[in-house]
Amino acid sequence: RQGTVTQKPDRAEAVRWFRRAALLGHGLSQMELGRAYLMGDGVDKNPRLAAKWLQRAAAQQQAEALALLAQAAAQLT
Repeated sequence: RQGTVTQKPDRAEAVRWFRRAALLGHGLSQMELGRAYLMGDGVDKNPRLAAKWLQRAAAQQQAEALALLAQAAAQLT
């Protein structure tokens, strides 16, 4: 997502990897995927999908997911 010294950031590729890991149940990846949908970072902005992934991350004790979930809820109302 952030790139390296020799590679430029590729946010869309990062989202693909976050999605793969999120589908396997990786909590941090679920949170990062939710954040990507919330911010439109590497994907189209989608508060509904953000909330879905952030809820899953929060269920896995990802504390930051709760704050992001509140932001997603505010965008849905």
